[in-house]
Amino acid sequence: MKINFKLAIAALLMFPMMAMAQETVHPDSLKNQGNALVKAKKFKEALDAYQQAITLWGDTADAATVYNAGDCARRVEEYETSNKLYQQAIDLGYKKADYATYYIAENYGKMKLVDERIAQLEKAREIVKDPKVTGFVKKALTKEYAKKANAQVVEGNKILGEIQASTKPEQRTAIEARAKEAFSAAKEWNDKALGVDANSEDAKKIAEIINEQLK
Repeated sequence: MKINFKLAIAALLMFPMMAMAQETVHPDSLKNQGNALVKAKKFKEALDAYQQAITLWGDTADAATVYNAGDCARRVEEYETSNKLYQQAIDLGYKKADYATYYIAENYGKMKLVDERIAQLEKAREIVKDPKVTGFVKKALTKEYAKKANAQVVEGNKILGEIQASTKPEQRTAIEARAKEAFSAAKEWNDKALGVDANSEDAKKIAEIINEQLK
């Protein structure tokens, strides 16, 4: 078998050129590629392009691209990645930081991390300035507080269901005390809901139930 030395040498000469081509990929090019992929609704591919650009930028990452990457990660249900990117965009002082703060809470909800969601919404309520986002936060936080309150109402009613005709007086007293604890906890959560939105119909209905039980 004869070796074509000319072809072999040509191939060797191509490797440095290929390496140089890879090294000279500019993050702006990847950013533009990501933008085009977003327009084509190819969010996973856009996320990959954005993340490559962010890595190449390092500490000088473009805040808008970081935020857009967070959006893409949210759309493809990579919620943990999305939250990290949103927080990075916030830290970079991006103009849509209020939206990023709210979307972090939304992602926690998708991950069924209720306590983390509530904590993030409470944080958002303190720092968000955009009126539209403030409305989103207010509605979401009221709903979460009311859900917590309702869960305690359900628990209280479940406890009261333990009382039977044959229940002894001392046992009945102990059961009613446990139920009262649940309804008192419900009131604390519901008062928070009404503190955010005094006109919440759900919270007002729950308040009526709680007040009846705590008479």
